[in-house]
Order: sequence, then structure tokens, then C-alpha cells
Amino acid sequence: MKNNESVKDPEPSDAEPSAETETALSNDATTDSHHKKERRLRNIILTVTAVLVVVIITITSVTVWKNHKKAVDESSPQALQESYEQLQQVSSKPLNATDKGGLRAYPKAQYNSKAPTVEVYEDFLCPYCGKLARQLEPTLNRMEKARQINLEFHVVNFLDTPETKQYSTRTASAVAYVSAHDPEHTAAFVSALFEPGFQPDEHHYKNVSNDQITAQALKAGVKPEVAKEAANNVYADYITKVTDYTSKRKELYTTVQGNHSFYTPTIRVDGHIWPVDVFGDLSHSAEQFCHSIGIDPSKVGNPDVLPTIGSDGALSAIK
Repeated sequence: MKNNESVKDPEPSDAEPSAETETALSNDATTDSHHKKERRLRNIILTVTAVLVVVIITITSVTVWKNHKKAVDESSPQALQESYEQLQQVSSKPLNATDKGGLRAYPKAQYNSKAPTVEVYEDFLCPYCGKLARQLEPTLNRMEKARQINLEFHVVNFLDTPETKQYSTRTASAVAYVSAHDPEHTAAFVSALFEPGFQPDEHHYKNVSNDQITAQALKAGVKPEVAKEAANNVYADYITKVTDYTSKRKELYTTVQGNHSFYTPTIRVDGHIWPVDVFGDLSHSAEQFCHSIGIDPSKVGNPDVLPTIGSDGALSAIK
């Protein structure tokens, strides 16, 4: 080689890569592609999991909030007012009823302004309502006829279920109809619905037809034309609204077995709840009631003798 000759780089080879090289390259590409797919799948799983966690937390939070809001709202003065307004807006209401859903045992014009007002809250399927009514209501009815008390029935449909064929609503609506169209027989009809052998068992309900309800109305002396129409559930919506409103009235709340709420039966006299143990012996309940409102049991039915409690007094202790 001469000193004045330049040194040239070797020309690139045109030879094909070997089979081993192609295999290695192919394996590397496959591995890289597999890793990319794994990363994408992992990212998708993490993203979906994160979204689900957020959704679950959101749903749980909303549910807890709604349940808390419902519990607060249902016992709030605003909820009570709304229920009251809905009751007033019912299109079909018995004319002889009070604004709070009480069904008068006779027209308001016949009220005795010097006598106490007795409110009876009951459900016609309630076994304890029947138990108390059979002991107490004969006395209340005699006092009502003598105008020794002003008697109102607040009937509700708490115990309605598909199995009972809406019995509570049907009977309550029937009483509302009688109160509106033949009020003098309201109390007798209520008593007839609680008669032993007629009131169905709450837990083992056997169907009571509308015709049977009509028959009880006739038995109580209700006018035939009124008795026939009474069982047609005319006031079903009204009874439901009364029940909703009544259940929110805290002045009606009592404590039963540690729970403070509204229960049937409840008896009020001039706005004061008459305490009675419906789980105990009720055989002397009529006599105890008379002493509570200040009247000798022997004077029940005498229009010349009024309870000493008057029209706005407090109940005496049960004796």
C-alpha cells in the first residue's frame, strides 16, 4: 500500500440476516406487544375499579342522606303542615268531619259546648282496638246519646295489606259515609264492626265482603240507602290522607314497649291522652274512664249530669 493512497471504508454487505436473528427479533416484538396489552388491560381494570368505587360511594352517600332526610322530614313541622294541606285538598270529604279527620257521631250543631270532646283513634282490623272498644264504647255511646260527651272517631288504615283486601280502608270509608249521611248511627255502626265474631283476625284474615259490611250497617240501624252506598269505598283517598296526617301528629304519640310513636287505639279527652294499658285487663276500663272524666258510672246516660272535667279540663288520675 502506498503512503499516498487513502484508506476506504468497507462497502456494506448485501447479505440476508440469518434465521436466528429473525427469530430473536420476532420474539422481542411479540414480547413487547404482549407487555403493551398487559399494561393496557391493567390500566383499564384500574380505571373501571376506580369508577365503580366512586359510584358505590356516591350511591351509599345519597341513600344515607335520603334516609336521614326522610326520617327528619316525616317528623318535621313542615311535613305535618304538608300532610294537613293534602288532607284539606281531598276532593271527596265527608261533610260532617272535622278539619283533622274526626268523624262526628252527630252533627256539629248538636254539640254540647259544656261537655268534653272524646276522640277515639282506631283501625277496624286492630285486635287491641276491638278489645278496648267492646269494653268501653257501650259506655261512650250512652254518654254520646245523652250529650254528656261530644264523640269523634278518627279511623285509620294502618293495617291494610293485599292479603286483607284493604279491609281497614273499606270499613273506615264506610264509617265516614255513615257519619256524613246518617250521623246519628255512626257510633252504633262502629260498635257493630267490632262485634265478637265479626271483626276479622289481623294475622289470619278471612275475607269480609262489602255486602257483609253493609249488613253490619243495617244491623246498627243505618238507613238502607246509606248502608248500601257506604260500602262502595267512596272515601278511600280521604282515609289514606287522614292516616298520613294523623301519624305525624306528635301530640298523639305515646310510648309502647319503649317505642315513642302513634298507636291505635288512642283515646283523647279535650286534647289529653287517656292512659290505658291495652295489653292488660280491660274489664274495668269503662268505670276507670268515668272516674277520669269526673262522672259517677251510675250517672252515665243521664243528660242532666255532665262530667266535672268540663269542656277543657285535664283528666283525673285513673282510680
